[in-house]
Amino acid sequence: MSERHDSVSAGRWIAEVGGEMERDRTSAYRSDIDGLRAVAVGLVLLYHAELGFDGGYIGVDVFLVISGYLITGIIRKQLAAGSFSLSNFWRRRVSRIVPAATLTTVLTVLAGWFLLLPREFADLASSAFAQQLMLANVYFFERLDYFDGPAELKPLLHMWSLAVEEQFYLVYPFLLIAIHRISARAILPVLLAIAVLSFGWSVFRVENDPAAAFFLLPSRSWELLVGALLHWCPPLPEGRSRLAGLLSATGLGAIVLAALTYDGAMPFPGAAALVPTLGTAMIIHAGRRPGGVGSALLGNRPMVFVGLISYSLYLVHWPIIVYLRHHHDGTLPWRVGLVAVLLSLVIASASWWWFERPLRSIGSSIPTRRVVGAFGISTACLAGVFLSIHLLDGLPRRFDPDLRLAVSTPMVDKDLFRNRHQVDRDHLPLRGPCGDSVDVLLWGDSHAAAIEAAFSDACRELGLCGAIASKTRTLPLLGCWRPGRMTDATTWNESVLEYISRHRVEHVVLVGRWAVNLEGEPGEPDDRSTLLMDATSTEPSHRDAARVFSTALDATIDAIRARGAGVVILEQFPLQSVDPMRLLVHELETGSPSESLTSLEQHRSRQRRVRVELERVASRGDAILVDPSDEMFESRGGVSWSVVGDHGGCFYADDDHPSAYGARRFVSPILREALATSQAWFESDADGNARRAAATADGPNDRR
Repeated sequence: MSERHDSVSAGRWIAEVGGEMERDRTSAYRSDIDGLRAVAVGLVLLYHAELGFDGGYIGVDVFLVISGYLITGIIRKQLAAGSFSLSNFWRRRVSRIVPAATLTTVLTVLAGWFLLLPREFADLASSAFAQQLMLANVYFFERLDYFDGPAELKPLLHMWSLAVEEQFYLVYPFLLIAIHRISARAILPVLLAIAVLSFGWSVFRVENDPAAAFFLLPSRSWELLVGALLHWCPPLPEGRSRLAGLLSATGLGAIVLAALTYDGAMPFPGAAALVPTLGTAMIIHAGRRPGGVGSALLGNRPMVFVGLISYSLYLVHWPIIVYLRHHHDGTLPWRVGLVAVLLSLVIASASWWWFERPLRSIGSSIPTRRVVGAFGISTACLAGVFLSIHLLDGLPRRFDPDLRLAVSTPMVDKDLFRNRHQVDRDHLPLRGPCGDSVDVLLWGDSHAAAIEAAFSDACRELGLCGAIASKTRTLPLLGCWRPGRMTDATTWNESVLEYISRHRVEHVVLVGRWAVNLEGEPGEPDDRSTLLMDATSTEPSHRDAARVFSTALDATIDAIRARGAGVVILEQFPLQSVDPMRLLVHELETGSPSESLTSLEQHRSRQRRVRVELERVASRGDAILVDPSDEMFESRGGVSWSVVGDHGGCFYADDDHPSAYGARRFVSPILREALATSQAWFESDADGNARRAAATADGPNDRR
């Protein structure tokens, strides 16, 4: 049957989340659902554009409830009529979801060709590959850690929610068919049980694995099922428009309240998602008896129109915002955010009018076999293209020959950042000529993994066997931890100390992003998520962090030296506020440093309090202190600017971690010298071996 697209005022279309606008031929059109979708996409858009609504991400949850409601209504009615067909169901899903999503993905990748650096382009291509396979949510769950770069700079990140719905569409019809064949009456209790289990799983995963709770279907399916279960709720009695209006207004208030009061620190989804989810359910249920402020507000022409274009708007807005952020050095000024909103509305309207609607109309008349065939061929071809871009490292040949080597700086070994190594079982990466003993241990957070290349070089040149004990977000200090990581950090660091005793390690190199544990993240004065705490801390604070750091530093050095090992402390690379690779490209293209570079004054100011503590322990002879940043500043134009790379490559892997190239350039020389000094001192200490044996047998003894 052909599908006629009437004007917005006619309101003849029910637009399903995930890109579908399905005409429900068995019930009256509901403009309030289009208006509700407008609310959802508006909250997401304003949140992403940084124009308010810090909890605007709950718009996705609104979409999920709507989707579950509409899809269930279609399947349930067709099952009851005996007319449901899996092939027809999926054909309609493909013809409505895939074209717009594919167009957005292709255009985003094409834009990336011109706007992204090789490693960014390679990451974009791999996410596009996952999107073609309907696995974008799994991809970002596995890849989105802080060393993979900021999430707000990934152009296809928003495709995760589309993947959740696509996976739901693949599984859900089979479930309903199977239950219906046994007993139609069993559908309600089974769906209710699954929803409860999914919600419980979501609450559990939010506390134990927040990324899994956020991205994966098992912890999100309850939101879709809340919408589905509305079909078994009895409608409000006839003539109760005031009650319908009250219910609708309450639901809308719950959504707005969540959008205004939630923020990025809120554990989500879990229990917090109940507010927008149940609020959406109230609005949908109340709309079955139109009346009141909810129907009037949501059903007006502007809201309905935004609802009609909401799928295109959701698809296009995020790549636009991300590329504008890239252009503004990772930031999004409010004026730029406003431009992003307006541009998204224009492009989404054009996409809906000239692309979505025509293809939807054509797709409804094409045989299922042809739709599936076209989908399979296009998916295979595009997946092959995207995979090739990823395997070719983001096509660095796009750049001028003078820039190719610089923009192709290899990343560090990410396996060292995945916390897969078990120190208590002696499963640590070893470097250098190793036999039965370990001469030197590199102990630190992710910055220890980042200097692996320099550490390996030093071990080989000095003939030492080295082990690497690195754990992200875990400073190598005893008796302290970041908020929420007490057990994890304590267990790890105590195990490392036991490793030192067990292997009679002679030298320990301590590496960390020291300053962030005292100062917090730069530019976020109220952020306490990185500040150090100990057993006496009631909450993270800058004053307590300094005290905890000083106490923990002394305790750690005492414990290491009591075990007969020398201590080397490596200070930090200068922190950059902008992607160093982009700063390098700017400098190589223009011949002048960017004013976004970190100056020597800024670096010293941020390191001041840490430097006082590190110099204190070094001045009393308890540790050798080395600073790679001593060679990382050049005076240009009367200001000492940090250097971030040269024609041979970038010295950074991100804003604060050194790349392998940078580590070899600035860390290798000073690390070799420090280890050689420690080794010479160690060998000259006549009592060293005896003390080390005593420490192993009897526990820690007095400091040397």
